[in-house]
Amino acid sequence: MAVGLASALLVVPGCGEPSLSDGPLAAVMSQSGDTMIVEVRSGSTWESPARLVEELRIGELEGNPDYTFGQLTHVAPTPGGGVVAFDAPSVRLMSFDADGVALGVIGGAGEGPGEYGADITGLAVLDDRVFLSDLSNARTSVYELSGEFIGTAGKATRLRNQFELGLVARHDGSLLSRILMVMPGPGVEMPDPWPIGFEVRGTNGEVTDTIRPQSFHGVQSSTLEALPWGGLLVDSRDQFEFELREPDGRAVRVQMPFERVPYSEAEVRSLGPVLRAIAAADGSSDPDAPKLKGTYLEYLFNDEEVWARRPAQDSGEGWSSAQYQISTLDVFRRDGTYLGEVQLPPRTRPVAVTARDLYVVELGELDEPYIVRYRVQRPD
Repeated sequence: MAVGLASALLVVPGCGEPSLSDGPLAAVMSQSGDTMIVEVRSGSTWESPARLVEELRIGELEGNPDYTFGQLTHVAPTPGGGVVAFDAPSVRLMSFDADGVALGVIGGAGEGPGEYGADITGLAVLDDRVFLSDLSNARTSVYELSGEFIGTAGKATRLRNQFELGLVARHDGSLLSRILMVMPGPGVEMPDPWPIGFEVRGTNGEVTDTIRPQSFHGVQSSTLEALPWGGLLVDSRDQFEFELREPDGRAVRVQMPFERVPYSEAEVRSLGPVLRAIAAADGSSDPDAPKLKGTYLEYLFNDEEVWARRPAQDSGEGWSSAQYQISTLDVFRRDGTYLGEVQLPPRTRPVAVTARDLYVVELGELDEPYIVRYRVQRPD
């Protein structure tokens, strides 16, 4: 049974190759109104990539149903190093302790109080509460970590892509879910991207505020993430650049020197229909031509840092899902300081970070998923 504690240093293929993050940090800082601009030229605070040490692996190919998963769509760490995870095929919200031991199933499949369907769009943990955004029943259910059902906290939403956080629990106890700010209807032409903001609910479950879509460089940002400490993150569509906007109006803009990378031949072979659809949507005259990958795919947060996931050159194996493509995590402090990078192993999807650990879902040889917790060995 592949469950329990492990202690292995992760060696990622190609991690010995030079990186722009190697060497001392060289950055230029300037001020524009209330915005501090941090332009990273080269290097990083760590001067070399952090290393990952596997500490916990939960799952197995077959056997005990408590540890066999079909598709882990959502995973969130709990206080003390445990995790809760949702497995869509079996419609289970599962809980595990810090040693990877199954604690049981929270709630169950159905339509009654505390029950849920297979279409889950968000999972978040705040202190001793678990929030589950259940589109099947059009509600967000709240549970104690022990599994006891508490009640509901708003409606569920599908207004997210495969990388965005669908549900955000902030340190102040508020809960944020995405909402469409302009409803489509007769005579209403929806802009691209859609004007999606956030609905904010307080500790009592009542709506306290709404957050409207944000612009970046005069264009509506395609990325809008809620920061756990308050404020928002928006980014650029074309450059490795993002902005952290604090509630008091101040902001930090980070600009990185990375170049966008093309899809490899293996990726084109395995993702041909998808890439052709993207090319056609972009108006390409040669729909079979490989396209450049986007900028940052997604963002993860702990109490004081931003972890930005950057697509990398493929190893040649290709990938069947964009969530599991080869990529690197760039790590920043809240003040915009670039700490360095963490190179993800192949066939993994990062799901959460804490001050000490990185949690991923990793696919095995037969695409069976595992929950893996890595301790991040920082060069500093």
